Amino acid sequence: MPSVKEIKSRIDSIEETKKITNAMYLIASTKLRKAKRELDSMRPYFTTVRNEIKSVLANIKNVPSEYFPSIEDAEKEEGVCAFLVITADKGLAGAYNQNVIREAVRQMQAHTDPRLFVVGECGRRYFAAHHVPIEKSFLYTAQNPTMDRAREI
Repeated sequence: MPSVKEIKSRIDSIEETKKITNAMYLIASTKLRKAKRELDSMRPYFTTVRNEIKSVLANIKNVPSEYFPSIEDAEKEEGVCAFLVITADKGLAGAYNQNVIREAVRQMQAHTDPRLFVVGECGRRYFAAHHVPIEKSFLYTAQNPTMDRAREI
C-alpha cells in the first residue's frame, strides 16, 4: 500500500500534467483562431479563381489541358491519379489521421495506378507499414510553415 507521501506526490504530478495539458489547449486554440482568420482572408480569392476556371471550362469546348479536362473526358479518364495525403506528425489530432488515411485508401482503391504523396509522419508510417508505395514523403514540422515548403509540396 502506498504511503501518504507517495499519494501526495502522485496528486502533485497529476496537477502539473493538468496544467501542461491546459497550456497546450490554449496554444492550440490560439493557432486555430489564427488559421481560421487566414483562411477567411483567402476565401474570396479562392472563390474567384474557382469560378473563373468553371467559367472557362463551361464555355470553351476542347480545352487542350492535362490539368483541366472537359467534364466528359474527366468521367472517362483512367490512368495515373495522384493523392496528396496530409496527416499530423503525432497522434494528438484525435480521429483526424484515421479518417484521412481511411478516405485516402478508399479513393486509391478506385483507381488503377494511384500515386501517393504524403505529408506528415502518421501517414508515412501507416502506408509504409502496409507496404503501399509512396511517391514522395514530405517531413516538415507544422509549427513553422513557410511558402518555400508549400511550393515544394
